[in-house]
Amino acid sequence: MKPTKLTFVALCAAAFSVATVHASSIFEYSWPASGLTPVISDLSTAGNDANPGNATLSSTIPAGAPAGTQSLATNDGGAVTQATSLLLNSIVDAAGGFRFDTQFLWDGTNDAGSSILIQKIIDYAGTESLQLENIDLSGGTATLRFLFNDAAEGPTTTIVANQWYDVSAVFTTTAGVQGDGSLPGVATLTVDGNSFSQNISKTSFGDGLDRSIGIGALSVAPTIIELHGLIYDPSVQLLPEPSTALLALLAAGSLLLSNRRWK
Repeated sequence: MKPTKLTFVALCAAAFSVATVHASSIFEYSWPASGLTPVISDLSTAGNDANPGNATLSSTIPAGAPAGTQSLATNDGGAVTQATSLLLNSIVDAAGGFRFDTQFLWDGTNDAGSSILIQKIIDYAGTESLQLENIDLSGGTATLRFLFNDAAEGPTTTIVANQWYDVSAVFTTTAGVQGDGSLPGVATLTVDGNSFSQNISKTSFGDGLDRSIGIGALSVAPTIIELHGLIYDPSVQLLPEPSTALLALLAAGSLLLSNRRWK
């Protein structure tokens, strides 16, 4: 490999390293390492433990997951973080965005007799969520939405019962907090490698509610609107904001290639 190409590859590797270092976890849970009682322990450095509520552990895990690991069963209620106000618009703005990651399985059921056909997988304050809606019990299907503003906003796709899905939901800001407190950006829902995006303005609705993040349930009421199924390795992170070092590395790489072309 020519010296110029070697140098460019080295710069790309350094840029990736800088970006990775600046990621900031809100929480990372994995079982059995996180435990269940008296609290679910956060495995990240953030220290945001969760109260387990009625959640239990299950040996049913996604195909290919390490032997001996477990999932969180939330049919009778989910867990909630002890800390609140973790995704305020000011926090998300400073970071450049946030993301939810998990694998989950819906078992095809809902609360008996309930007319609420919504189930929460990861829920911040009841306003921003990864959730199931339009649940069709007879057909065994549901809409998976990356929800914003406690409204029918955000990208969607259709899922079926009794199947594991690998999901990431990413919100990337495109501007700072606006005069009305809202935060514009792009929401991207990726399910098993297939992505769906939508321009979104995250309102300040959740900022004044002082609520937790729910795992497998509505954060403010973890025994209702809970996921009937299993959750594996859920995490919430703030996106790494491009640092001065990262931007300098990328600029150097661009200049290197430009100079090379003119020689």
